Amino acid sequence: MLSDLETILNPKPFTQEELLQLYCCPITTRLMREPVTTSDGHTYEREAIEAWLENHDTSPMGSEPLESKKLTPVLLATKAVGSLLEKYSELKDPKEWYLPESWIKALGRACEDGDEAAIRELVGRDRRLLEHTFDNKSVHGGKTALQLAVISKQRKALEVVVQLLEQRQPGLSLAALLRTNAQGLAPLHLAILAERDCETLLQIMNWMSQGLNTIVAPQDWPLTEHSFAAH
Repeated sequence: MLSDLETILNPKPFTQEELLQLYCCPITTRLMREPVTTSDGHTYEREAIEAWLENHDTSPMGSEPLESKKLTPVLLATKAVGSLLEKYSELKDPKEWYLPESWIKALGRACEDGDEAAIRELVGRDRRLLEHTFDNKSVHGGKTALQLAVISKQRKALEVVVQLLEQRQPGLSLAALLRTNAQGLAPLHLAILAERDCETLLQIMNWMSQGLNTIVAPQDWPLTEHSFAAH
């Protein structure tokens, strides 16, 4: 009896794994960004349950019909997820988090419009957006944020995306500049095809040059005449 009372008064803290399970959406199986409850009391990621309810009148957790399609925000869960982030900083933007489609679309628009503030704000929510490849079904299909910024003819968007990539991890901007799309075209190729101005083309090449200069080559590279003779 006393042990039960002690458990109630001093509950054991949740482990990281338990917290992840507790705040994962049953539909996306990802940690929820905007948790809401349906009329049957179950909690889901808002974007995911809204998509479900467009074509269903039943609960995703079974075949029972829902009394209504009203969604109620779960403020306590939202705060709990925020606390989870503060306690476990490594959960800032790993794959456990749901990446909302609305954020992805917003980043695409921001890159096209050259909206520096919006790009920074969105990437601040989830840095995975920097490396995300837009779905082929979308208007931005098969492209990354950098590739979109290249063809949008918005110099500021291009500059801020490169800057944010490098801030996230040194060398990441070079990897993005060398990354090709589904057609085998790198950002520099896309810039030429999009008829970007010479100044932008030179800037892209300069970024690539700066990135390559930071790479430490192996001691036996490039091969010397002696190396060729030895082989």
